[in-house]
Amino acid sequence: MKELKLILRHAGTVLLGQLAVMAFGVADTVIAGRYSDTALAALSVGSAIYISVYVGLIGVIQALLPIWAQMRGAQQHHALGQSIRQSLYLSALLSCAGMAVLLLPGRLLQWADIPPDMQAEVRAYAFAHLGADARGPTSPCAGPVHPPKPLPERAFELCRHGRVAAARPLAAVGRHTARHAS
Repeated sequence: MKELKLILRHAGTVLLGQLAVMAFGVADTVIAGRYSDTALAALSVGSAIYISVYVGLIGVIQALLPIWAQMRGAQQHHALGQSIRQSLYLSALLSCAGMAVLLLPGRLLQWADIPPDMQAEVRAYAFAHLGADARGPTSPCAGPVHPPKPLPERAFELCRHGRVAAARPLAAVGRHTARHAS
């Protein structure tokens, strides 16, 4: 009975997290749909790209969990440590691949026959998931258009923003919202 309570408590936490993610999707759809048809179309294409990349890459990492559980159960602590260290390299490699797809979605958008006038909106949506600033001339958050930065500089910027957001989530969200509100 004690284990059932523990499982239900953990399942409840996961359920709440999943419901929150779905609520964000519903809110995004309602807001984009009220803004314009183009924004709603860009949202659907951008979220499809983002979810495909995210689910595909996270699935590779989560496939390691049963292997680690078996190693721990078999008391193979040295092999477990080795596997976890190697998975950190795998995670870094997969993160770079995922960021490359989301930062440079041009070929993917062309392959999917996305109209050129919608591609800027889709890029803005994909960049928003990475926490980057991708304001362009057709974005609802249109501001001054800057030449694109090289990929290593953008990746460094994303890591810096991620550290700031993790250290001070409310301050980072407030600053991000204030920047886009003006």
